[in-house]
Amino acid sequence: MDMLDLTKTYSRKSDIIYENSIPIIRLKQKFIDIETMSENAISYMNRYFEMFPDLFEKVIQEKPKLEQLTLF
Repeated sequence: MDMLDLTKTYSRKSDIIYENSIPIIRLKQKFIDIETMSENAISYMNRYFEMFPDLFEKVIQEKPKLEQLTLF
């Protein structure tokens, strides 16, 4: 199962892959920065994820907590 979708836009700065400026994956090794990942780069990263599942982690996006409202 591929983690990166070829229909979306990704970039990579060092060890973080971004989707539309939101960090989604942290790699456990450094890579050169790529402003926009090409189709070949996305395919390479998907193969990398399959071969080395211990060398990356998904970045958990915390959802903003809603303040509890008190009704009078």
